[in-house]
Amino acid sequence: MCLWCLSRTGLIWRTPFTPQLVAMLRPSLAELPPAYQAARHFHVGVHPQDPSLPLLSELRAAAGTDGLVSAETFAAAGAAVPAADLQAFMSRLDVFSPNEAEAASMLWGPSHAIPEAARREPRRLTEPFLEAGARLVALRRGPLGAVVHDGASGQAWLLPAFPGTRAVDPTGCGNAFCGALLAALLGGEGPAAAAAWGCAAGSLMAEFDGTPEAAPLELATEAAARQAAVLSLAERL
Repeated sequence: MCLWCLSRTGLIWRTPFTPQLVAMLRPSLAELPPAYQAARHFHVGVHPQDPSLPLLSELRAAAGTDGLVSAETFAAAGAAVPAADLQAFMSRLDVFSPNEAEAASMLWGPSHAIPEAARREPRRLTEPFLEAGARLVALRRGPLGAVVHDGASGQAWLLPAFPGTRAVDPTGCGNAFCGALLAALLGGEGPAAAAAWGCAAGSLMAEFDGTPEAAPLELATEAAARQAAVLSLAERL
């Protein structure tokens, strides 16, 4: 059973993570609306231990060489993901965006804390996914901002969260980050600038309890100002 809380946006899972639940959440490409089937760029949320490889394979084929396939994880892994499974997952992606806890759980198993070494050297949390086949990794770090690591160039950037964010509810910030990141990449922005757009979108989302009431275009000027501020503070790793 999924329980939606109406006063705050969120999901509470009341059933075990089973193949039946995965099947319900992961239809085939043929079951999606025609407009979705005609798309060339895709973003999905997956469980790190069962990333729905058949669907990712379909999306990869539909995207071809010109489209982007992106995924974010929606939960931490219950055990470290074996190397072969990680490669099968990452090889189907252009962009992978976990948060710190999810990335660490996939690499080293579940824990209540991010390894201090990974906090000091965040490449430890991005390089393994690039080595497994992802082209770009955008590591979401909550109030610490983000790290974006480009596999083609090997370059990585550390971006802060937008200074002065008046956080109310973090629900949806990761989704907002990923959406803005991908839109910016498809618009021709480089990895650092695209991740700065992600941070800007996440900061705006954090300031609302639920979905922002203002239309996206009404937030465009503020989003652009925040993106510029974050990008000006970006550091090369």
